[in-house]
Amino acid sequence: MNDKEKLLVIQSVLHEVAGREGCYPDGDIADGIIQSIRDLTGDQTFCSGNVRSLDDIMNTFEIHIETWENDADDYRTIVHTGLTLEDVHFYHDLAKRFKSGNRIEDGLGNDEHEMDFLVEVVDEVIARHPDMSVETGIIWQPGMEEGDNYQRLCDYVLSDPVEYDYGFCRVFDSFKVFAVKDGKRVDVTAGF
Repeated sequence: MNDKEKLLVIQSVLHEVAGREGCYPDGDIADGIIQSIRDLTGDQTFCSGNVRSLDDIMNTFEIHIETWENDADDYRTIVHTGLTLEDVHFYHDLAKRFKSGNRIEDGLGNDEHEMDFLVEVVDEVIARHPDMSVETGIIWQPGMEEGDNYQRLCDYVLSDPVEYDYGFCRVFDSFKVFAVKDGKRVDVTAGF
């Protein structure tokens, strides 16, 4: 579970506990923690509004994106959990753009690209997925700064290059998708 996903779980737990503590006369521990986090981060929306319940987070999808570079060297796998079905489609669609340029005509993987071109690629994929979750939409915003855009591609889809310089895009090799329901993971990759 990555840091963002851990924060979503923490936020959901605190939100649920704060709601229950309101029933007890001295139960303000969760509210105090929430306020401390708001004060420290400056994020006054933490645990307010539409906080996803823990049940919603745990009954979601998980995707594993495997990439490589050069001659199928330095394999890496990025895992995202707590996704909606639309998030999975978005990540899969974005990853597919980075198939090997040596294997398919319009593949962008295993090559260096101009940063402004990569922004256009990401923006095109974002536009095809208007129903991605709010959480994924916060990460992937249209018109991101070029360096931020490239780093998000590395952090969330391709992994950082191992033997190459900034601007190099690794190759999307494969993916697996799991549905997570009641704590059980079921491989649903064949449905994609």
